Amino acid sequence: MQTTYTGLRGYIEAERQMYAQHSVFGDLKGFSFTYADILEWFLENAEEFTGNNLDLVEEVRGSMPFKPEIKQCYHNSMTYQNGFRGNADIDYAEGWATSVIPLNHAWNVVNDRVADTTWALIREKESNDDYIGVRIPASFIGRVISHSSPYREAWCAGPFLYDYIAVQLMNEGEYERYFQRNAEEE
Repeated sequence: MQTTYTGLRGYIEAERQMYAQHSVFGDLKGFSFTYADILEWFLENAEEFTGNNLDLVEEVRGSMPFKPEIKQCYHNSMTYQNGFRGNADIDYAEGWATSVIPLNHAWNVVNDRVADTTWALIREKESNDDYIGVRIPASFIGRVISHSSPYREAWCAGPFLYDYIAVQLMNEGEYERYFQRNAEEE
């Protein structure tokens, strides 16, 4: 039976099914969850957005003393989250976004609207780009940024998505081991 997938949600569901059938990447030995489980949790909890609000992007940019850089979506979005209006009105989100092809991406959400300071650098007008992602709390990022994980090096600006979801799926006792596994190599 062949299934047709459409949109970002369909793209991720196809990826989830592929990884559920074939353990080729991302499955961590000795943990209670798989990469397919991470994608399943994502699909159950992700929010979908359409469009990048350029007026909102300008408001966000105006609140910070630095300029965003292309290909630095994790850093750009994380920094704005930490500086905009004292964290009160802006969220950091990670997931996939597309204008042509699906890409792992990070952006900000303000009042349930996308403020993508990275992609705004290459856009001259409002876009109809699609976004699907999970809001990741600043407290989580602050707690794990100094630790390497199977999906991210310590002090790297992202991605945090896989770590965030893995923590949601872990059994008791797996947290320390998950963030410790690379500590011995550092």
